[in-house]
Amino acid sequence: MDACYRGTPTSPGSGHCGKPLFPVNGPWLNGQHTHFSGMPYLTFGRMSDFRGVSTSDIWTYVDDDPWTINDAAMAVVAADKEFVDYCSHQHRNACGFAFADGHSEMHGWKSDVFFHTEDPGTTQATSAMAQVDWFWWAWHATRSTITGTVP
Repeated sequence: MDACYRGTPTSPGSGHCGKPLFPVNGPWLNGQHTHFSGMPYLTFGRMSDFRGVSTSDIWTYVDDDPWTINDAAMAVVAADKEFVDYCSHQHRNACGFAFADGHSEMHGWKSDVFFHTEDPGTTQATSAMAQVDWFWWAWHATRSTITGTVP
């Protein structure tokens, strides 16, 4: 039996097989769900994709908020101070992150931007402290290939 899942005629599957060869697209990075790898934000598929940014700066796993667990991804908008998916706040307004170099940390939020009792939908980081939280989150997800920062 083939070790790769290729799907069936009614459930096509991804066709992916083996080790990743290319960085992912990161569709929400530009805020429009149309971002392609490196245009203009860095995305990562393997360790050699970390050029100009340290593996200790980029998170790979995060505690997702229960209201925005809708797929296997965490949508980060790096182009604007906007939230599509939300990090968890359930550790005394802190969230667990695992980074590409293998270390992990609990990051405490400065604002209450991740506190909500229902699905908040897409929102802007309007307060100064919410913008600080957005910047930390986006900074540790990607960098612009043009400016070296976010946005």
